[in-house]
Amino acid sequence: MKQLILPITLSFIIASSCYAENIQEEAMDSLATAKTFVEKGNYNKAIEEINYALAKINELTAEGLIKFIPEPPPGYTLDNKQSKVQEQELQLQETQVPVPIIQTLTVLLSI
Repeated sequence: MKQLILPITLSFIIASSCYAENIQEEAMDSLATAKTFVEKGNYNKAIEEINYALAKINELTAEGLIKFIPEPPPGYTLDNKQSKVQEQELQLQETQVPVPIIQTLTVLLSI
């Protein structure tokens, strides 16, 4: 049994680092795509790509912070380590209104 612990632990560490690298690559690709959209003048698509990259960066940050959450006491079951703030941010990102629409509404309301 003890002989299995080391290979399993090493496999987990390697898989975790590959997962983080994939998220980093997604974030970098998304930022490169956003730059292309900005150069072409397609600002709404650029905003979408930047928001996606930001979400991926937040995943990496959250992944690093999970280790600071203590294990639950005996008899307590924890289903999800996601905070309420993270859930609210995800909902907010899904309902964001593009800046040009907000500016248009501001102008219309000031008339």
